Amino acid sequence: MEKWFKNTRIMLLFGTLWGLTELVCGYMLHIITLPVAGALLMPVGILCMYYTYGNTGKIRHAVLVSVIAASLKLTTLFFIPAGAIHLVINPVVAILLQGVCLMLPIRYMHARKEQSRPGYLYILIAVFFSGIFLYKLAFALFQQFLNYRSGTPVLAGLNLYRESAYFFGETLISTLVLSFMIYFSKVKEKTTRPHPHSIGLPPPAPK
Repeated sequence: MEKWFKNTRIMLLFGTLWGLTELVCGYMLHIITLPVAGALLMPVGILCMYYTYGNTGKIRHAVLVSVIAASLKLTTLFFIPAGAIHLVINPVVAILLQGVCLMLPIRYMHARKEQSRPGYLYILIAVFFSGIFLYKLAFALFQQFLNYRSGTPVLAGLNLYRESAYFFGETLISTLVLSFMIYFSKVKEKTTRPHPHSIGLPPPAPK
């Protein structure tokens, strides 16, 4: 029971952090019409999932964090005109799709050994680029479906060449920000961790 309460607190913490970031920073970034607003916000959500999984060891908890964040974002429905409901639906679905599309990359990267070596950074970039690209594709498909059903405008089409900034440019920015943050946190964690010999533990026996 104690473990359940601990995991629930972690999920609520990171889910709330993600949701509030989307509410506050997302609104501010879109006001100043920053072209890469989404690319800068995405690493926040993925990091919330990443650290949730790292603390609980359950990938479903990381996905539930996206559900909590999406629920907070859904509260903006009360402040949006009926004709602009897509301004709420799009980000809510985007958050949920991030939770689904990024759960396997997060689980895979946590399972990797030697997480402070330079090679780990390259793997981070490759794995998360693939996961974020998959999310972008899934979100573009959802928007096409929403446009077909209700005529709402789409943020990006499915033409990879014409939408290269969305599919490749923003994905690369998100991937680099996310990967470097995770990598340097691993390096810092290793350098600050006390060496076994420094705390009086005997050296390993020769094989």
